[in-house]
Amino acid sequence: MRSIIIEVVSNCIGQSKPVAEKFLTINQAAEYLHLALPTVYAMVHRREIVFHKRGKRLYFLESDLQNFIKEGRRKSIAEIQTQL
Repeated sequence: MRSIIIEVVSNCIGQSKPVAEKFLTINQAAEYLHLALPTVYAMVHRREIVFHKRGKRLYFLESDLQNFIKEGRRKSIAEIQTQL
């Protein structure tokens, strides 16, 4: 009971534990992006996507993949017309 109270109080005052970023393997990254594995390897080769390499293994931060997807956003016709 005491641990529950401490957890609730610490969450209320903003002392919650920081969430560690999640690393994905290349297979997981391909699945996350809905791309074929060779496509992801080609994107790494062309340095189109952020990656981390440890030895012979490639790793991708989930947040980097989310940013990669967000960078591909295109404006709608309405947004373009309001800027003119």
